[in-house]
Amino acid sequence: MRTYWKCQIFVFLAMISTNMFTAILMFDLGDERLFLLFLRTILGALSFILISHFVLRNFAKRWAVYRGKARANLLTLMLISLMCAPLHFALGVKLVKQVVTIESTEEVSSLRIHDNDEALGGEKVKTSDLATLLFYIGYFWLWSGCYLGIVTRREKRVLAKQLQEQQLANLMNQVNPHFLFNSLNTIRALIYQDKDKAAEVVTQLSELFRYNLMQDMRALVTLKEEWKVCEDFLGIEQVRLGKRLSVTTQELESFYNIHLPSMSLFTLLENAVKHGIAHLPKGGEIAIQVVRKAQNIHISVTNPYDPTRVQTGTQQGLKNIQARLALMYNKSAKLTVNDGGGLFQATLEIPYESKNNN
Repeated sequence: MRTYWKCQIFVFLAMISTNMFTAILMFDLGDERLFLLFLRTILGALSFILISHFVLRNFAKRWAVYRGKARANLLTLMLISLMCAPLHFALGVKLVKQVVTIESTEEVSSLRIHDNDEALGGEKVKTSDLATLLFYIGYFWLWSGCYLGIVTRREKRVLAKQLQEQQLANLMNQVNPHFLFNSLNTIRALIYQDKDKAAEVVTQLSELFRYNLMQDMRALVTLKEEWKVCEDFLGIEQVRLGKRLSVTTQELESFYNIHLPSMSLFTLLENAVKHGIAHLPKGGEIAIQVVRKAQNIHISVTNPYDPTRVQTGTQQGLKNIQARLALMYNKSAKLTVNDGGGLFQATLEIPYESKNNN
């Protein structure tokens, strides 16, 4: 609607500017007559805007609903314009001339093209009502084409956004069952060994479920919210792996208020445990670092791994993050992966937006 009203304001100003420029250029008008002409022009332009909005636009929308269409086509708008032009001619031209009168024989109309046999600066301007009517029919047809272009463009944006949200929801649904499945496997391994630990893991898993349900409709979360569920996950994995798993964080608390895609840090940690620490007999340390570089936030997860022990997978989790970043940030965010020297590092790079300062 913002674009629509910008165009309406542009048409309103363009009609006033064109009419006034023509009158000033063609005729020698006094101040009083110029002011009255200006007043007529404003009222005439206002009549056009009101009729195009409340009559042409609304009638077209109602007709589209009646016909079961998303919007009226150009032909329908042009046919409705044939009714709007005479209405505007009656209100915006004839009625305005009756309301705003210019005394003596020096009366001027708001448009040179109007039917006017009166003297204007000593000159006669003779036009027919039919010519004026045809002129406004053309004006309304031009408006109809512009309006249809605006509506079509808006529909495309809405459809693109809906498609983007659907793709994003599909990707989120692919991520969520993945970590729940792994967590249930951890509980199954513990339930016959240590009941207290099993109860603690069940509590942590319930928090994971709760977080999962809450995030179904949220694409972005704060780092603080994301880290809470990561702690629950790491707690479950700590029970399973024992001393083989250790975690260090750097500058995490300083960036608790930044926003990031939900389940993104969780997926990186899950990948570090599943493909890194879990395959090492002595385990290892997962290092989490958050730093700001220029206008971007870098969230890095580094873990040791043994390339000979890692099973080749689909890397679906990392692919999902990359796809979600592309949908949410276009090209302003990315996920980079570096491996070498027995270390695997995944870095999430997202914009440091103004809302992250709140």
